[in-house]
Amino acid sequence: MFAHTSPVYVDVDGHRVGRPASARWCLRLLDGVARLAAEQGRFDPGDRERQLGDLVDVLDRARVFYRAVAG
Repeated sequence: MFAHTSPVYVDVDGHRVGRPASARWCLRLLDGVARLAAEQGRFDPGDRERQLGDLVDVLDRARVFYRAVAG
């Protein structure tokens, strides 16, 4: 698995561990990306709602993961 440098992806003795503070940072970042996309995103004008909805769905799935880590 490839990951960015966030400590959320640290394994200790074969068990994935995450820092709640790092997960909360990721959640804030996801919220910012969602706002930026809604306000300034460039989508096909004829398909904007579906395309934005697809992005929001991906961000929501990521939020589920980071909320679990944030505990």
